[in-house]
Amino acid sequence: MGAKTAVVAFCDTDPAFVLRAGDAAEPGAARELVEHLFPGRVGGSIGPGYLADAVLPGEYVYAGAFPGLEIVCGGPVVQDLPADFGAPPWKTERKGVYLHTMQSAVDTAMFGVWRDGELLRAVGVSPRHRPWLVGEPFPFEAPWWAGEYRDGAVEGLPFHPMAFGEAALCALFGFVSEGVPGAAPVLDPFQVTLEGFRVD
Repeated sequence: MGAKTAVVAFCDTDPAFVLRAGDAAEPGAARELVEHLFPGRVGGSIGPGYLADAVLPGEYVYAGAFPGLEIVCGGPVVQDLPADFGAPPWKTERKGVYLHTMQSAVDTAMFGVWRDGELLRAVGVSPRHRPWLVGEPFPFEAPWWAGEYRDGAVEGLPFHPMAFGEAALCALFGFVSEGVPGAAPVLDPFQVTLEGFRVD
């Protein structure tokens, strides 16, 4: 699997509930969001991009501010994540923070969900390390840990990390990059458009 992601959403409800409306980010609000998250680092606009492509951890940042949700994607989003995940990556007035990152080059997937500033669940899986688990499992995780999707499983895990990461992306954000068994996407990431910016 060749999927890669780097995405954070700040939301009072399920991010997929907002994203499935298929909106396009307003450039001014998107820039304001990025400047808030990366003060003094934001350069010129690179124009719009589909959510499907924006989540790739490249050099640019893509963002959108929608009713009830702010979302930001791209490599700089995950460069300075806290090692212990004890606090959300950024302060927000939203009740929830949702983080998802995958890197196919090292078959590593990770997600974290905070509610009212408290870490509810965090998972990190990789072929090279023992699973990193914090909090109670989410419902979508059950069949994976039970070994129902063993195709491509790696040592120490009853599944392939990237397949699990795809399932987490679907559960948290409502879409998939390449698709996995048991996932039921509720939105088309080519129907959501974010604004892209250079960040130093």
